[in-house]
Amino acid sequence: MEKEKAVRLLDVARHAGVGVGTASRVLNHEPGVSEEKRQRVLRAIEELGYRRNAIARSLKVNRTKTLGVVIPDIANEFYCEIVRGAEDAARSEHYTIILCSTDSRPAQELSTITMLTEKQVDGVIMLSYDCCPQTLDALKRSGLPTALISTLCTDDAFITINISNFDAAYQAVEHLIGLGHRSIAMLAGPPSDIDGGENRLLGYRAALAAHGVRADGHICKQPAELGAPLNHLVEILLAADNLGVLAGVAAGEAEGQVFGAILLLILCTV
Repeated sequence: MEKEKAVRLLDVARHAGVGVGTASRVLNHEPGVSEEKRQRVLRAIEELGYRRNAIARSLKVNRTKTLGVVIPDIANEFYCEIVRGAEDAARSEHYTIILCSTDSRPAQELSTITMLTEKQVDGVIMLSYDCCPQTLDALKRSGLPTALISTLCTDDAFITINISNFDAAYQAVEHLIGLGHRSIAMLAGPPSDIDGGENRLLGYRAALAAHGVRADGHICKQPAELGAPLNHLVEILLAADNLGVLAGVAAGEAEGQVFGAILLLILCTV
């Protein structure tokens, strides 16, 4: 079967009765085209079934209109929400994203950066618990504009977007104290996660101290202690009087268990 001849931009321009430059500006969402001509070009595109050759265009303008988004865990809702926002913003600027999940493995991070570099993406959004030095070096060598989100990094070569986990935990504890709670449980991130785990724990303790509230060690748990069955975690939390629960868990495998414990706690105390 003979392959159907591809419709060219020249064909679109002729069908719409405009110049190729005008048709090109319409395709590229550029100003300087009247609404009447723009509609003629759009109708011609639809009637002729014109499809832009993205590869040829990227070679011509040295841009692919794609962004790489690298996350450690595709099943984690925290990252899914960020990806959704990134995709919405990218689409509004006529970009598409390539989503990559690394399972928090440094080797997978490195191979992902290599792949995105070979695909000539226009930039990278990287989310990671803690990027290893090799990953950061690979991003530098790639020359790709890179934004690090929720990632501990002090290298000025990168744009970084983070919150203060210390302040967030501090404010959360203050809110619970303001509601009258004095026995506040902390389900914390791992000590190895300096920003998302340790800083939240420091903020928790600082807020308690600032308000003269004693920190009860038996209701402050970290992931090394979260291997117990859910009912045991609930028993620990229920042992506290006037209980408030601060869930400060870093994203990871323990997250589902911790929030399951909180749900059971709520059901047990209703």
